[in-house]
Amino acid sequence: GALVVTPYYNRPSQAGMQAHFEAVADAVQLPILLYNVPGRTGVDLANETVAALSAHPNIVGVKDASGDVARASWMRANIDGAFDLISGDDSSYLGYAAHGGVGVISVTSNVAPEAMVALHGAIQAGDFAAARSWQERLIGLHKALFLDNSPSPTKYALAKLGLCTEEVRLPLSLTADAVKPAIDKALAEAGVA
Repeated sequence: GALVVTPYYNRPSQAGMQAHFEAVADAVQLPILLYNVPGRTGVDLANETVAALSAHPNIVGVKDASGDVARASWMRANIDGAFDLISGDDSSYLGYAAHGGVGVISVTSNVAPEAMVALHGAIQAGDFAAARSWQERLIGLHKALFLDNSPSPTKYALAKLGLCTEEVRLPLSLTADAVKPAIDKALAEAGVA
């Protein structure tokens, strides 16, 4: 499959984005997951555009990193057939799942995989009391991993756990010393470090 991000820089219209995704889906024989991340690309893939694209046989779902959990409810009500609604935002995953999302493509899972699996398992089991408990344990880490340019904080956290170096490629830089204590605190609160 392919995760295909909304076109950035030119800020295309909804019609332009729809045509772009349809052209990609027509050119390959892969399942396509739309990736809506307006905070990084400067454009937001509207719910109506996602619904129109869901009719394409190669477009199987959306990774929604908008942080708007109610979008999942709208899409569930307006998209026919199988179409996966996947959160792309750890902090709002629980709410997104409550609105009908089926999973998360997660940053936090790189640092706290067991806890994120437990959160997902609780959601899938419909045990929202347990899911809230896991979310409360992880919420500081969800936020801390974005205190500097991603993925620098994640690389810093993984280096603290002895899993890699904190090195990143330009134009990114190492995590700022000023935010490292907050990441350390979040790791401890999540029970990771």
